[in-house]
Amino acid sequence: MSSNRCLIKLMVIFIMAAIFFISGCSGSGGGSLSVPDSGVVNKTGGSTDGSGLSGNEQIAVENGNIVVNLVDGVLTIDGEDIQLVVKDENGNWVLADDVTIVVNNNSGEAVAGEVEVDPETGIIIFVPDNPFDVSETYTIIVTVGDQVHEATVIVAVDDTDAGEESMFASVPLYSTGNHEFGMEELMHNGKAIFGWEFGEILESFTVRLMDIEEGAVVYLTAYGTYNIPGHENEVYYQRWASGELEGKPVRDYLWSGGAISVNEEDCTLDTADNDYSFWSTYLEIVIIKDGEDITSSSGAILKIN
Repeated sequence: MSSNRCLIKLMVIFIMAAIFFISGCSGSGGGSLSVPDSGVVNKTGGSTDGSGLSGNEQIAVENGNIVVNLVDGVLTIDGEDIQLVVKDENGNWVLADDVTIVVNNNSGEAVAGEVEVDPETGIIIFVPDNPFDVSETYTIIVTVGDQVHEATVIVAVDDTDAGEESMFASVPLYSTGNHEFGMEELMHNGKAIFGWEFGEILESFTVRLMDIEEGAVVYLTAYGTYNIPGHENEVYYQRWASGELEGKPVRDYLWSGGAISVNEEDCTLDTADNDYSFWSTYLEIVIIKDGEDITSSSGAILKIN
C-alpha cells in the first residue's frame, strides 16, 4: 500500500529556489492560504453525480456510495483473493462472519455510515450518513480475521460529460507547442482555467505567470484526470504528496508566479493493484488585489512552454 497516496507529480520552483513536489513519491508539502469566500474558487466541485475511483478496479464510488463489486463473493486486493460474502441458508449473499469493513477520512477518523450487501448479487455498498467530500481522501479498510487490507478512494470534483453544468467541459486541452495567454482568454464559466493533455507528443510543460499587478496575490488550484475506463471524464483534485498537507487537495495555494514544471508520471493509489497514469491537468488561477477578485481584468500573462 502506498503511504503517499500519489495522484500527480507537479514540481513548483520558486524564485527563492525553494522546491516542492505535489503528489510525487518524494519531496515535501507546501503551504496554503484561503481565498476569501467570494465564489472565485469552485468549492462544491462543479458537476458530479457522486462518482469516484480507487486503486482497485473492483472498488469505486457510484451515486455517492462506495461500491465493492465482487466476483462470486471474492475481492482481489493486494494481490490476494479474499472471500467477503457468503450465501446463507436461503441462498442470499451476506457478509462473512470474520469480515469487517470501515471507511476512514484523511484524518484517520471513521466515517459514519452503513455497510449493505445486495442479497442477489453480493455487491457490498457503503452508504455514508453524509455525502463524501471531494476534498477528502478516504480509505476503505477491509479486515478478514487478522488480515487487514486497504484501498484509497477519491471522489470526483467534476464530470466533463455534464455539458454546461461542468466547470471544465468548455476548457480546451492543449497537447503541444508554446502558448501565451492573457487572463481574459482563460476565462471559462467565470474562472481562469487552462488544461493540458499528456500523450505521445507532450510529456511535460512549464508555466510562468508574468506582469502580476503590484500588491496582487495569486492563488492556484490544481485538478487532474486519469485515463481509466469508465472514469475518463472525471476530474479530481490534485493532492500534496507529503508534509503537513499530505493527502490534502492543492487548492487555494499561494503562488508567486514562478516556474511550475508539470510532468506526466505513473502514480498509484495502491501499489499492489493498478498503476494509473496521469492523463491531463487543469490549473485554475485566482488573482486578488485589495480583497477584490481582479482575475478577468488582470494584465498578467501566462506563458507556457
